[in-house]
Amino acid sequence: MAKKGKKFIFPDNVNSTYGAFLGLSLKELATYVLPISFFGLVLLAIPPYSLWLLGLKLIIILLLLTLAFALISAKPVKHRQNITMQDYLTHKKSYRFRQKRFYIKKRKPME
Repeated sequence: MAKKGKKFIFPDNVNSTYGAFLGLSLKELATYVLPISFFGLVLLAIPPYSLWLLGLKLIIILLLLTLAFALISAKPVKHRQNITMQDYLTHKKSYRFRQKRFYIKKRKPME
């Protein structure tokens, strides 16, 4: 009977932040949602104030907020809830641009 090696168990969700809304921390909400909300208020304050233009502006703001919430709260790795979409894309980009080294095994000379 073969002896098994030590089994390591990594916790699923190790995160020191407090989830305020949809599992997002207050820092994430302040970093991503507040600038979009501020941009929305500025967009609404710009004239003209006709009813259909205000409706169009509101639709644009709601689409931007929905997109921001979707990107922030998305968890790309199914079994790791502590990896955010931003972390995932950062790691993918650094992997793509890292230096790649390939070692070629020397061949034996033919006799």
